[in-house]
Formats: sequence, C-alpha cells, structure tokens
Amino acid sequence: MLFYAHSENKLNIRELMVDHLRETASLAERFASFWGGKDEARAAGLLHDLGKYTDLFQKVLIRAESNIDHATPGALATLKQYKYQGIAAALAVQGHHEGLICGIPGELLASVIMKNAISATGKTFSSRDVDSLLLHLKNDALELPAEIQSDYPDYYKSNCSIAAMLYVRMLYSALVDADFLATEAHFNGDANGYKY
Repeated sequence: MLFYAHSENKLNIRELMVDHLRETASLAERFASFWGGKDEARAAGLLHDLGKYTDLFQKVLIRAESNIDHATPGALATLKQYKYQGIAAALAVQGHHEGLICGIPGELLASVIMKNAISATGKTFSSRDVDSLLLHLKNDALELPAEIQSDYPDYYKSNCSIAAMLYVRMLYSALVDADFLATEAHFNGDANGYKY
C-alpha cells in the first residue's frame, strides 16, 4: 500500500510519505547545521509525520476521518529510538502542529503519551504501534541517524531551564519551517521540492 502525506495539489498529485519525509528531513538538517544539530533535526524531520503511515490517517486525506493525532506517535517513536537524547526532538515532533507542550518535563512525555487513547486535545492517536510505524521508514529506505547528540538533556539536568527551553525552540523552529516549506512546495506543484 502507498502512504501519502498530503492530498492532491493543483496538479492533482498526492504527495507520497517518503517524498515529504525526505524533503522535510533535508531542510531541517540544513537549518539546524548552524548550531551543530543537524542529526537531531534530520531525525525529527524523518519522524514528525510518522503517524501518517496508517490507514486511519489516510482516511483523513479523503475526508473520511477527522480529529486524528499523527504527531504524537512520531514523538513516541523518537523517544523509543533515542531515549534521553531524543527528548528535544520528541517535543518538537509532538508539537509541530499544535505547539510545544508547556509544563511537562521531557522524560515524562512518553508516559503522558501512553496514558490515554485520546490526546490532550481530544484527538484519537493514529497509532500506538511504534514498531510498525518505524518499519514503514525502513520499507521506504529512509534511514534514521544511528544516534543523535542533544544539548537538551544536559541543560535540563543542570537546571538551566532557559537554555533548555531555547534549545527546544530552536529545534522546533527548524522542524516547523522545514515542514511548512516542504508542504508549500508540494501544494505549489514544485516537482523538485523547496528551492533554497
């Protein structure tokens, strides 16, 4: 089965997941390279829409379903893949549509995600089977960085809350900008993605 990230653009072309994730990851990596966060941003770019690899989300694209949270499964996959080094990326992935979570320490994110079947915003999770979602990346030949180095855990443990907050916001900005530009390129019908 083919999985799509977005509905038809003005040329009646739907965007494949593999194309959207590859483009978003490439842009996020480029944006974050200025502070040495390219692997972390690449991972976030590859995982941000992971929850779209489901039949449930594919129904959203044809307007047969609504109120489906596809971001949180990607955040959970980020934590599974990278543990403490993935906290900032998981926060960015989880919030890439609805904003960053406030007041929840990063290490509690996984337990908050798994606590209920419905998200804090009243949406149904597209999936809770992270292993199955990660397999789709492998099947699409999208390779996650083997490991990532993040400054966030050290800032958090050292009680440098402003530095930790700014770090997450920089990563979040790189991801959201990359996602927006990649999506805009699709809907504008740019066959080769965002031009930079």
